Amino acid sequence: MKEYGAVDSWTKQFTVDLNSRFFRVLGFWKNGHILAETKLSLGWNLCSYDPESQQVKNLGFHGSPFHSFADNYVENLILLDKPNDAVSKRGVTKKRKCR
Repeated sequence: MKEYGAVDSWTKQFTVDLNSRFFRVLGFWKNGHILAETKLSLGWNLCSYDPESQQVKNLGFHGSPFHSFADNYVENLILLDKPNDAVSKRGVTKKRKCR
């Protein structure tokens, strides 16, 4: 996406071919590599994929087929104790003047 929020500005940056292994993207490194998890016969592996060389580097984190989980985390700047536009107005009550 070249312009944030504009669907028409989406562009394909690269194609990832991993020989039909299950591949889930978790994030991107500053050097352009992709942080991902792959499913192998013995469980899940955390890996780094270089789209230019198409090389996969195993990062040494392994999980069993039934008991592993990885996810991404995104920081934000929303202050929970201050009013902002991101909070739903459904819970806001209006003050009425007493006459």
